[in-house]
Amino acid sequence: MCGKSVLLVDDEELTRYAIRLLLENLGHKVYEVAGGAEALEFLRKQRRPDLIVLDHNMPNMTGAQTLRQLRLEGQDLPVLLATGHLDLETEKLLKGDLRTCYIGKPFVLDELNRAIGTLLLMS
Repeated sequence: MCGKSVLLVDDEELTRYAIRLLLENLGHKVYEVAGGAEALEFLRKQRRPDLIVLDHNMPNMTGAQTLRQLRLEGQDLPVLLATGHLDLETEKLLKGDLRTCYIGKPFVLDELNRAIGTLLLMS
């Protein structure tokens, strides 16, 4: 499962840096943006990544709001939603969508690798 392109969406620069290093250690090519609006713009203008790692707790546009908009725009990309707290509304959004799964923060390399592998198999 090496060599996938990943769009990493997180508002915290240090978190993006740490997750980018994990993803690169797994052999993935990483593109980074700092928020939901930037992610949507990237996807409208750039090439399509193999999957998105999306932080949930971001200002202006949460991960759930970003995911909802992605689906409204017809983006069927696999999305790994990363959060330290999964609220009921977001849990409902994820339920039944085989293109989306959740990983709890903080996570380690093996957990990230397993979550990505599962997501890519299911989507």
